[in-house]
Amino acid sequence: MILVTGFKPFLSEKINPSELLVEKLKVDSQDLVTQILPTEFERAFLELQKTIEQVNPKFIIMFGQAGGRPNVCLEKIALNWNQTKSADESKYVPTVGRIGDGELALMSTFAVDDLSAFLADRRLKTETSFSAGTFVCNNLYFKVLKNYPLIQSIFVHVPFLPEQGLVSQPKMDFDLMLKTANEIVNFARLRS
Repeated sequence: MILVTGFKPFLSEKINPSELLVEKLKVDSQDLVTQILPTEFERAFLELQKTIEQVNPKFIIMFGQAGGRPNVCLEKIALNWNQTKSADESKYVPTVGRIGDGELALMSTFAVDDLSAFLADRRLKTETSFSAGTFVCNNLYFKVLKNYPLIQSIFVHVPFLPEQGLVSQPKMDFDLMLKTANEIVNFARLRS
């Protein structure tokens, strides 16, 4: 089973490309479950945790928006750290510091380097990133890696869509983003 998640819009954005991707990936398939999560530090993991317990996935692919990045980014590391001045959608701003006990960072349990090569073979440009940030995306990623170390999990950041952000910020066409997302899911299917 493959569990794929995205987020609702946040920080006064009207859309979130990760939500749009997950809606398009939602197909009548017996091996794929999709979920849209609130962009909230506490609720995102609690809602995902319920789904994990129900479907017992082998893979978790979490998508989120990272405005300002030019390419799809495969996140290799989750930091055990919250630090933001921006409130989440519930108006909560976490205290600066560790998310929980344990290591300062956790590595993805997904074959990130193999996935990167797989996507490159399909002429899909991605970057491997070593920082999922310090907002809700990273918080969720860290909690998933810490609480479910046997599930192969990855966080994937996607750029703004053409209709988002400032004119000067990098953007990506939705069709290319969707093609990349589909191939990420296909990679997991081939590993099942």
